[in-house]
Amino acid sequence: MDEQKRKHRRIPISAKIYIDDQEAEGRIYFYAEDLSLGGVYLKSDFLMERGDWLDLYIQLPEQDEMKIKARVVWVNLQVTDKTRQRPAGMGLEFEGISNQDCKQINDFLADSAIEIEE
Repeated sequence: MDEQKRKHRRIPISAKIYIDDQEAEGRIYFYAEDLSLGGVYLKSDFLMERGDWLDLYIQLPEQDEMKIKARVVWVNLQVTDKTRQRPAGMGLEFEGISNQDCKQINDFLADSAIEIEE
């Protein structure tokens, strides 16, 4: 996602997120690097295609597990200056997030003191 188009404040996070993969008949786990009300960056060498839709299962500290539909909006194959030294991974945008999940994420973000510099 283009940095100038970012709508929501991002905070660094270390959280385990998974998807249920129907083809592999199991769960695929990812680690989040940052989170915003609009989406999440997942660190991974296992990358989906831009435009793919995923059902993410997210468990934030002291919160209920959330299932959120998300779309892969960009893929980072390697660390480059353009991606601010990010590890390989994917930027996902949340779509159709429920009011309850929105509140959980918003509460978590409000309680987090460190914000990523733009």
